[in-house]
Amino acid sequence: MEFNSTPYGYRKYLLDTSFLVSLWIPEDSLHEKAHELFQDISHEVLLIHPYVIHEVITVLAYKNKQKEIATFITFFQESQNINVLSLDIKNECSLYLKYNKKMSLIDIILTDLAKMYSYNLVTFDKQMLKLFKK
Repeated sequence: MEFNSTPYGYRKYLLDTSFLVSLWIPEDSLHEKAHELFQDISHEVLLIHPYVIHEVITVLAYKNKQKEIATFITFFQESQNINVLSLDIKNECSLYLKYNKKMSLIDIILTDLAKMYSYNLVTFDKQMLKLFKK
C-alpha cells in the first residue's frame, strides 16, 4: 500500500473493518499481513469511524471471540493516537445516493472521507480500494 504524509510528518490512517478483523483474529488468512501493516502505522494518527467499531465488535461476536472483543475495546479506548471520528448521519446517508454503488454505507463513507481529507485508507476490501483510486 502507498501512503500519504501530512505537512507535519504524521500520517493519518483511516482503518476499515476488514483490516481490524484480520488484525484481531489470529486464524484469519490476512492476519500476518494486518499485523505487519499495523507495526508500520501504529505510531501514526489512526482514525476509526464509530460504525467500524460496531462492525468489528459484531463480526468478533459472531465468531465467538469474546476475549478479542475486550482487547479491541481497550485498544480504541486507551490508545493515545487513535481518534474516533464524529458522526454526521445526514451527510453520510447523502453520500450513498451520490455514489449509487452496490456497497455498504460504511464502505462508501470511509472511501469518501479518505478521498476528501487525503487519509490513507487501510482496508483489504478490493471494492473500496478500487473506488478510492478513482
